[in-house]
Amino acid sequence: MLYLAQVHKNEFLEQYQLRLLARQESEYFWSTIPEEAFILLGKNNTTDLGQGSMSQSDLMIVAQQNCESISTNNSRSGSSDKIPQPIPFSLTENLLVLVELSSTGKIEWVEEATNWVLNLVRTFLTTGITPEILRQEAEKAEKWRQDLTLQSQDLARRSLELEARREQIQSLEENIKREQNDTPNDDVVKKDD
Repeated sequence: MLYLAQVHKNEFLEQYQLRLLARQESEYFWSTIPEEAFILLGKNNTTDLGQGSMSQSDLMIVAQQNCESISTNNSRSGSSDKIPQPIPFSLTENLLVLVELSSTGKIEWVEEATNWVLNLVRTFLTTGITPEILRQEAEKAEKWRQDLTLQSQDLARRSLELEARREQIQSLEENIKREQNDTPNDDVVKKDD
């Protein structure tokens, strides 16, 4: 699972740790992690980041060479043809990183989040879209959905009414034809006289 995390130095243990800030639920949906959750990177031990074992001081941050091709789904799903290249990067206090954790909580890889954040800014914040605008648009979409549902129900009701009327008309036509066939014609009666 993919997380946004912030690097902290645990002064008591003299070790770096990652504070998990948010978790990716789907491609465009993230949820914040309200409780403090930390992953201790270790003092002298090694951390396996899927690029081999590296000591904490030589921690490699995996980054895409082309910042335009960075997206949360391509680099995670393996659908990208580009292989992330390890780039040496020193851990610094408050650095934002993306970290992929296995189901067992093992770090699979870490990526500096600078390009990811810049991509978010370019994609979502340069257009002037505010949370209020998004809320209003969501309300409009919900109102349209409700209106369409009502219209669909009304059309279904009208369709049923039309079908019932069509059946009534067919029944009346059949009754008229039967009555015409059952009643003797005046012409036939006059000839017999």
